[in-house]
This record gives sequence, structure tokens and C-alpha cells, in this order.
Amino acid sequence: MSFGVEELGYAHDVIDDFEQRPYFVAIPEPFGIERLLFCVDENKGGIFYMEFETDETPTVKDFLFSGNCIEAPNNDWDFIEELYFKGKELEVTDYLNNTGKASTIELCTLDNI
Repeated sequence: MSFGVEELGYAHDVIDDFEQRPYFVAIPEPFGIERLLFCVDENKGGIFYMEFETDETPTVKDFLFSGNCIEAPNNDWDFIEELYFKGKELEVTDYLNNTGKASTIELCTLDNI
């Protein structure tokens, strides 16, 4: 079975006591963090796999995800934060090999936003 994230349900729509984590802001502020080094590494290939047990044949409707966002001066970075099977958070079983695709490094200061 394979499917894309666009076919998954949102955890906050289905899980009654789901608490969305706050999104992240990587933007300098006066009298706060005035200089920030922001790094994002993108990879290709496998990232990890998760194992679970079930007596029934899983369907795409059994899976949910929660997402989040990092707000930066020049980009917003959306990402999948957690995956769920039948309302239970899945844990990473093993991390897989992957290779670097791209790296983005931004030095954010009050002068350049």
C-alpha cells in the first residue's frame, strides 16, 4: 500500500484531546533574539520507518498526521511533525540511510529582515 500525505486525515480534526504544538518563529526581534542562524538540511532517500501491529488490513483512513511550520524571514517551512495509526502516535523504529539534497543557511539579523 502506498499513499501521499494529502490523503491522510489531520490529527487535530480526529483526536479529541489533541494538543497542537505552537509553530516556530525564526525571525529576529528588537529586545529579543536579534541575531539568528537558521539551518535546514533537505535529504533524499529514506528517512526512517515505523512498525505497528494490527489484526486488520490497514487502510489510508487509519493514518493521521500532525504538521507544523517554521516561519522565517524569507520562507515558511511546513513539515510533518507526527504520524498516527488509529489515533496512536507511531514511534520511529529505525533511521534509514539518505543523502543530502540541499542545505539552506540564513543569518537573520534585524538589519536584513
